[in-house]
Amino acid sequence: MRVSVLGVIGAAFFGVASPAAAEITEQWDDGFVVSHSFETAATPLEAYALTGQPARWWSDAHSWSGDAENFSMELKPGGCFCERLSDADNMLDGGARHGTVAMAWPGRRLVIDAALGPMLGLSSAGWLSFDYETLETGGTRVIVTYRVEGHGLGALSGPVDGVIDQQVAALKAALDAED
Repeated sequence: MRVSVLGVIGAAFFGVASPAAAEITEQWDDGFVVSHSFETAATPLEAYALTGQPARWWSDAHSWSGDAENFSMELKPGGCFCERLSDADNMLDGGARHGTVAMAWPGRRLVIDAALGPMLGLSSAGWLSFDYETLETGGTRVIVTYRVEGHGLGALSGPVDGVIDQQVAALKAALDAED
């Protein structure tokens, strides 16, 4: 992504309002786990399907191209969580793989193997998961967890938590707009 470590830190402090529940659930020298959850009137299948359309909710600020419309995701094992990159002046197309879908269980669970943002080149590993729980009301509780491991990355837990918080808030807003 285009965002520098300082950009991630800035986004964490000047980000959008939090969804209902967000926290750093684990932190150690070489990694961390952040967890966010929210409730929506959407069904688990609707929430899962919209999660698979990141162009509708991903932040422009956390992209290489500066435009979330360039994002796509194939909801199948091995599917690409990708971003189109092009040089319109030279009519060249390229792209970036932000992650690979490791598990796609419609309406239940989506797991993406993804070292996002500045962690891309830091010999790190990350797993971004979305779990969908049916509520008695017919809606869904969406639980988003991001686990990151890599040398010295525990110090990035706060800034990364802020960025994930922004993405989760945007996903919730997109789901709520569907109602």
